[in-house]
Amino acid sequence: MNSKSLLVTGSSGLIGSEVCTYFSAQGWMVHGVDNNSRAVFFGPSGDTRWNQKRLEEELSNFKHHELDIRDRAGVLKLIEELKTISHETNNNFNNDHKKRINCSAPVSYT
Repeated sequence: MNSKSLLVTGSSGLIGSEVCTYFSAQGWMVHGVDNNSRAVFFGPSGDTRWNQKRLEEELSNFKHHELDIRDRAGVLKLIEELKTISHETNNNFNNDHKKRINCSAPVSYT
């Protein structure tokens, strides 16, 4: 099981999907959050489901979570679920390795 996991918001978009692909190739378990809101804002040409499906098919260590990041309760619930998964699989993982990445796509990992 992978010792590192990553939560990427906007995972079906251009930058988010590239972040998912990069970290997946590095062996990370990638959890992507996206609700395809681009299709609501921009119509059919903004739809990113094709990219979500591509990630699910091509990345064996990618899991999509259908969630609107404005849903605070939903986001907090997902984070708690992922913390549980992380702690169960990484109980010997040194907490000093927890960091934040500053980049244009919201990314955090444990």
